[in-house]
Amino acid sequence: VQEKEIPATGSGDDFEDFIAAKIAANPFLSLKHRRSDKSALEQRISAESGKYPDFDVVFKLQYDNETTEQAFAVECKWRRNFLNGSLQIDSWQIENYRSYAEKGQMNVYLIIGYGGEASKPDKLYFIPLTEITDGNLSADFLQRFEHQADETFYYTPEKRELKLLTAH
Repeated sequence: VQEKEIPATGSGDDFEDFIAAKIAANPFLSLKHRRSDKSALEQRISAESGKYPDFDVVFKLQYDNETTEQAFAVECKWRRNFLNGSLQIDSWQIENYRSYAEKGQMNVYLIIGYGGEASKPDKLYFIPLTEITDGNLSADFLQRFEHQADETFYYTPEKRELKLLTAH
């Protein structure tokens, strides 16, 4: 019998709310789309949009008479613990996110909440999709992207890059 990572019921929504609040705390970021990946599991019926990242976010800056607007997407996952020290993501999900990024010409970020509660994780792993080569995210790999959960979202339009920064 192989163990599987099973997030607690309702935890996905709680973690998405946690991340949505972090996005809303930045006056230059706004949620353009929020998707639910709920499905009738018994019948294996789900909406087409359920295969896309959880959020489409827009960075908007107005300065003088110029407006800079850039979109990116965020996929949220929360785990109380990792199976054998790693996180498994289905390869079809990764391919869906890559396809979405390519079609929308935008960056996609995987944000993983770890430990604590979904509404208040102990740590965040903040991973650009371009850094993910397969669905096995080992502890060594994840450590490169580890952040404290109280860090603030910051977007750099010149680099088209979303980051987490320690609040002062």
